[in-house]
Parts: sequence; C-alpha cells; structure tokens
Amino acid sequence: GLALQLGNIVLWRHDLSTQRVLFSDSAFEVLKLNKPVTSISPEQLREYVHPEDRERMRHYVGNTVAGGTNSAEYRIVRPDGEIRWLFDRARVITGENGRKLRVDGLASDITQFKQQQEQLYRAAHHDALTGLPNRSLMQERLQRALARHERGGESLAILFIDIDRFKTIND
Repeated sequence: GLALQLGNIVLWRHDLSTQRVLFSDSAFEVLKLNKPVTSISPEQLREYVHPEDRERMRHYVGNTVAGGTNSAEYRIVRPDGEIRWLFDRARVITGENGRKLRVDGLASDITQFKQQQEQLYRAAHHDALTGLPNRSLMQERLQRALARHERGGESLAILFIDIDRFKTIND
C-alpha cells in the first residue's frame, strides 16, 4: 500500500498460463497510467518500455523464465512522455509438480539515482566552466578506441594540438 507508493515500488506478477501481468496499486503512480488497469498482456507492457530497451527486456523475461531469477535496469516511457528508470528483480514460482506457474517481480523507480550518477559522471569528465570534455574523458575514449583498434575493428588516428602559453590565455 502506502509503503510501496512512497518507495516508488511496483509489485507485479506474470501468470504464465494466462499470459497476463497483474500489478500492485502503486503501478498507477509509478507508471502514470491514464486509467486504472489491473492486468495487461506482456505485449501491452512492452509498449511502456523505452524503444531502445525493448529487445534487451525481451531477453530478460526469457532468461528469467529459463533461469529462475533475474534482475535488470531499463527505462519506461509514461503516457505523458516522461522517461523513468526502473530496477526490476524477478523470480519464477513453481507448483508442487515443478511446473512453472508465474513470475513474481518487484520494480523500483531509480530515476533519481540514475540522474545523480549522470551528474557525477559529467562533473568528472567535463570542464565545469565550459562544459567541454576534459582530459579524463579523453583518456577514457582513447582507451576504448585503442581496444577497438586492437580487435581489428577500425582505423585509428590521433591528433594533438599544442597552443603555446594556452594556460596563460585560459587563465
């Protein structure tokens, strides 16, 4: 109830026999659905998943059913267009005969955490005054480019430009 709403947590259950996904009441607050819905098909649910994350989420569901437990981070797009990040944990529930009955899950809204993570990354890799990439980001990207080059993926050229007394000009 209230704890789930305050924590932006959605409890869900995917019934494997009916192929319906059932939600806790908190889903309406987190997903911002236009109207109350108690159950939807997995295909309808995928419509809320960010287009760039849909294929990965399809594998997540399949791997969960096959492996028994799983977790994933993904984005949803609310009906108003707002993008939110969710961290989802799921496990398969089996019957007495070992038959897989359903998948139970818990999805937490981690959007604020992801935004803070992005701010920290930006602060560490960009100049605070100009917003331009700094030496740390240059080194990170150079390492990636060198790794791709060593795997035979692409050509690589590096151009260094030295401006005399740049520090004096910059200061």
